[in-house]
Amino acid sequence: IPENDMDEFNFHFNHPTNVMYRLMGGLNVREVGKGINIMSLSFKSTNPIFASDALNAIIGEYRIFDRDQ
Repeated sequence: IPENDMDEFNFHFNHPTNVMYRLMGGLNVREVGKGINIMSLSFKSTNPIFASDALNAIIGEYRIFDRDQ
């Protein structure tokens, strides 16, 4: 970066508690049907990349949990 470039760079690191509250605000989990082992998982966010990453992480952890059961 040239020395005469006066642009600012801001970095925001997500604290786990902040991410948890952010997820809880838009996360919807429900059973598709009574007695059916299928769940519907959705997440509303203004940031589609965050929403996609969040859902993929939750699904990945659920698969590991389900496998270990």
